Amino acid sequence: MVPVSRWLGAFVLAAVAAAQQAGSLVVQVQGETRAIDLASGAVGQATGEVPRQPPPLQRRMHGMDYASIPTQAVFSPDGTRVAHVLRTFDTAAAKGEIVVTDVHGDHAVEVTNDGGDNEDPLWSADGTRLLFSSRPPSGRRRVCVFHFADGKTTTIDDYGLMLSPRPQLLPDGFLLGIHRRPHPRPTARPRYHFDLVLDPCVPGRAPEVVKAEVPLPVAMQASANGLVVWLMGEDRLLRIDRRSGRTTHQWHLHEFGDPAWPVRFGQLAVHPDGDLAAVTFWGLGWQKGKEGGRDLVALAEVPDAKAPADAAPRRRHIVVGNDPRLLGFVAAPAAAATTRDAEDAKPKR
Repeated sequence: MVPVSRWLGAFVLAAVAAAQQAGSLVVQVQGETRAIDLASGAVGQATGEVPRQPPPLQRRMHGMDYASIPTQAVFSPDGTRVAHVLRTFDTAAAKGEIVVTDVHGDHAVEVTNDGGDNEDPLWSADGTRLLFSSRPPSGRRRVCVFHFADGKTTTIDDYGLMLSPRPQLLPDGFLLGIHRRPHPRPTARPRYHFDLVLDPCVPGRAPEVVKAEVPLPVAMQASANGLVVWLMGEDRLLRIDRRSGRTTHQWHLHEFGDPAWPVRFGQLAVHPDGDLAAVTFWGLGWQKGKEGGRDLVALAEVPDAKAPADAAPRRRHIVVGNDPRLLGFVAAPAAAATTRDAEDAKPKR
């Protein structure tokens, strides 16, 4: 079963960009959607906080029938449009085209129609642009931005810009991403350096380096205003101030669990104000007899402006159930958040 977070995560994280506060974190636990109240840590059933799944879409393009894939159908931040990846397979390779429709699958706008492999759509926070990756029938994979105002597509031919973790469109129009550059000496180790960069998406303007030589992240998110960037690598979680390029806080990932277990892949969700991040890991368990690693969502908190200057960042572990998948922060707290134990203690009818 494909994790719901794959198709839902991009929408949830884009939707909260317009929110001023987020009262709960939504997670998927074995097919059930739960909401963690950030004030109390209580875990309850999420009701109206999670948007519905986009509708399937059938369309004939290039003389072939395409069908949207749930993992690649994403709502716009205002919930009125859906970006679909229409995919078909032939003997040569997979091909995908991106179409934007209303929520009923009508009024289609063809973002791509080139017979290439186009995928991974991501909306800008204001819904005016759509970021996606594209591999033309003959060419290398690249990042593209579709502008709904004029129907034009901006192509970013920076082949050092990495597609994993995915670049992000920030509210001010810049593209946030990781740029890979080779070491000046080909025999040196490591062979590559990785920089956190901002691309203005304007031809002729070079990307701006926010912070040079960051660890290669497996996940990256930014605050609602794009001024705080969180990077999660294989061994560390970093919080970086975009304006100064300074790493304001960092944690080793073993602080969220047991150092005896390697951590290589995980999920990251960031609160809109940039002062709170949620982390969970896929396919990992803690040592036998201890609290289950796959039951935990870890929260890394940064003291707010009212806290004393020497206030230390906090870490919290919240037990939510087997193998949690992050869906993102939402503005409204759970309507009736209770602890899991309290729910289980209720008499069954």
